[in-house]
Amino acid sequence: MTTILQNHQPDIFAHLPKPPPIISFPHTPLTPPEPLELPGTTEVSNLDLNEQLGTRHNLKTLGNALAEIAQRLGPDAPAHDVLAALKATSMEVHPDSAARAVLGARTTLESFIQSLGLPLPNSHFKVSGLSVAVLDRAQIHPLGNLEGALGWPVPMSADDQQRLRNLALDYATAPNQPTVKQTPGSLLEYLRRQTTLAPEVLGDSVKTVNALISSPQAQLLGKSLQEGMQHVATDSSAMDHLLAAMTLQLDPESITETNRNLVAGFDLAHEDHWGQTADKVVDGLAKHLVAQGKTSPGLAGAAAYLLLASRAPVFLIKDIPSTVTYGSPAWVNLAVAAAAIEAQTPGRVASMTFAQVMLEAENATLADGSVTHDAQREALIDWGVVHGVLVKKADHLYTAEELTALLREFEARTALTASATEGFEKTCLPVRSKPTPCSTSAFPAWRRSTIKG
Repeated sequence: MTTILQNHQPDIFAHLPKPPPIISFPHTPLTPPEPLELPGTTEVSNLDLNEQLGTRHNLKTLGNALAEIAQRLGPDAPAHDVLAALKATSMEVHPDSAARAVLGARTTLESFIQSLGLPLPNSHFKVSGLSVAVLDRAQIHPLGNLEGALGWPVPMSADDQQRLRNLALDYATAPNQPTVKQTPGSLLEYLRRQTTLAPEVLGDSVKTVNALISSPQAQLLGKSLQEGMQHVATDSSAMDHLLAAMTLQLDPESITETNRNLVAGFDLAHEDHWGQTADKVVDGLAKHLVAQGKTSPGLAGAAAYLLLASRAPVFLIKDIPSTVTYGSPAWVNLAVAAAAIEAQTPGRVASMTFAQVMLEAENATLADGSVTHDAQREALIDWGVVHGVLVKKADHLYTAEELTALLREFEARTALTASATEGFEKTCLPVRSKPTPCSTSAFPAWRRSTIKG
């Protein structure tokens, strides 16, 4: 039986609606949809995506402000000083959030916390705890990992995926207008040409994707795709179909491809990437998508982000130290931690920093033994290929004997560099509560039995 360890911070947001990913069962007109009855959750519709992104921004602003107060006042601050700081410190309220209409353009931290229905923190410990809690919540994208209908509990068949892709490529706003297929740069560029994006939005891949998928033209396209597939309309169905179509346009190979390291025909595990930083691999994918005519140069970063958010979010983690390169022991641990976190909260990893991921590593990897087993196995196989311990196989199928020998070799090589790793551990992470090591000791469950087939 797997024991699920709770985060050291209490879930103070349990009474608030949790932002779920856009996931629902596919339905036909003959089968009416059954609503998902999940306590405390609501579906994200096309129309309130910007509102939820605004709320997410507010939480991040609040969390950062609380962290600054905690650092400035220190651990021995009396309650009246803490409460006075909350009353005196103001924050900007995002214009797209629902709180803007209630609290105005600016409000105090005190008022914003009370608007959430939460008690005011009156000590350094409580301020720090609330900061961590709201920043953790702010990491969750309202649309999860952006895979949309491809993440339905009942998977779309290969035929349905191909049909959805074809519908998207043949789409046009009017009979005399060019279709998506006829637009250089395909679907993302098609939406960009019908949407006004500020330079600061185009310069940020995440903001670009958010702006494009929430645009009126994108919503019309999503609704057209839902109707073309003859699925019953729900609050999230248009967004589900839109996101799936965007992925399938960029990566039609995924309909039949089984190699987990291939994204749109681009091999994330190619030998050219061995020893390279994550950002260089992401840049390589972006250039590949342009070279294949799947997107335009200006939207290449957004296209790469959209694909990696669901396929390999570990490459999107921010502030990864330059020493943590693909194929290194530290990358193995980062990949395992990312997979464990993503399994618990799809879409979170892409918004996290390296330090945040590693601080969550131990609890996340203990939460679900089967997820950790698979993540460790895959990460070690990739490491083994890079270091010549295993021969590369497209199907990633290896015998138990090969995997046991692989783990022994991994342990032996990491033991030889233990002193260097110990030095790295002391500097690679900021302290939030207890530093999480960057070596294999970060995961108590790391043992030979975890990677056997």
